[in-house]
Amino acid sequence: MVLLGACLLAVSGLVPRIAADYWDFDAYWRAAELMHAGGAGLYDQQETVNDIGPYVYPPPVAALLGLLVPLGKTVALVLWVLTLFGALAGCLVLAWRSWGQCGPRLILLAAVALVLFGPFLADVLKANVNTHVAACMLAGLYLIERGRERAGGMLLASAAMLKVVPVVLVAWLVARRKWRALAGWLLGFVILLHLPMLCTVPVLGVADGVVRGYAVNAEFASAMAAPRLKARDAAGVGGPVHYNASIHGAMSRWFVEGSRIFTIPWPGQPAQGPLVTALPKPVVDLAAFALAAAMFAAGLVIAARRGRDRLERLAGAGLVFVPAMLGNVLCWPNHLVGLVLLAVPMAAWATARNRAAAASMGLMILGATLLFRLELWWFRAWGIQTILLVAAWCAAALALWRREARPALPERAEAGDGLPDCQ
Repeated sequence: MVLLGACLLAVSGLVPRIAADYWDFDAYWRAAELMHAGGAGLYDQQETVNDIGPYVYPPPVAALLGLLVPLGKTVALVLWVLTLFGALAGCLVLAWRSWGQCGPRLILLAAVALVLFGPFLADVLKANVNTHVAACMLAGLYLIERGRERAGGMLLASAAMLKVVPVVLVAWLVARRKWRALAGWLLGFVILLHLPMLCTVPVLGVADGVVRGYAVNAEFASAMAAPRLKARDAAGVGGPVHYNASIHGAMSRWFVEGSRIFTIPWPGQPAQGPLVTALPKPVVDLAAFALAAAMFAAGLVIAARRGRDRLERLAGAGLVFVPAMLGNVLCWPNHLVGLVLLAVPMAAWATARNRAAAASMGLMILGATLLFRLELWWFRAWGIQTILLVAAWCAAALALWRREARPALPERAEAGDGLPDCQ
């Protein structure tokens, strides 16, 4: 009751601020209204565009909000923000249970909360879905560890259907030979493809509604996902402005002529790149992709070879996911909630005086929360945030690969939990 009251108090103060801005929820809500009306024009950029850009997410997000349209925008916004608080609580509870009896768990929880604070606050203020995605990923991996692989795979598919980037965890499932979890992922993917029909069938009837439901998914693939993936372009949805912590965004600000640095002109500061020197855009695009791809490949190799206990396996999943998150052309501050996959094992290992894990946690806290909240323009514009997060990934990779000063988790079941304790 106390937690619920605190959430309601926080939401009562946040909702007017969120509602007063356009941000992401306006695009979500317009997409929800279109979905509630039958789904026509969902990926027509003239229909869903706002000051930030068009609706770019998979159809299930619009379908979920479409079910709330009869309640009105304000009520739906309150419910949506409450679910974000619930998702954050879920992440922290799952982190707590994943540690078993590993070290001072309150201290570990505080460290993970520090990593999540800045990204979560940004996610709430935009009423986005990144905290939901992080909770789905963490819950899916937790269930896989408990032997409920199909259910865990379905939750990982849910994360990928809310935002596309978590689809890379399929590679982790293959690397770890989690075939039942992969089957669950495919089943969840197929089920969620039909979610838009909850909105289209009541409006259009069974036959036309089913056809329209499939058409909405096809439109997302053909009109939104495929062109942006091919072009590696973030134009129209924010571009390489200073809030964009992606590798592509940072390198564009450094080297691409005419790249936009600020959403609002900053007095006395350059409005356009390059901040360092001009290079051909195709070269910059290729270099950014190559760095992210190399990190992803290295993470996949380490994840395949290191997995003696659940924290090692969770760290491996984080090493696979974070390069995809940073390698996406857009990585806004609220996207960094996904760092929780690395923060949970790194916090545990840091208590065993693992220097690499401690360095990774420190870099994540600096990059995701502390320096971000100071609103230093140069911190983001010059890509220092991106450099810190790439360095945090490198330190985490070193911590997992070297197997030094790490609490060992014996393969014995903890009574009532199904998970082993730390020694």
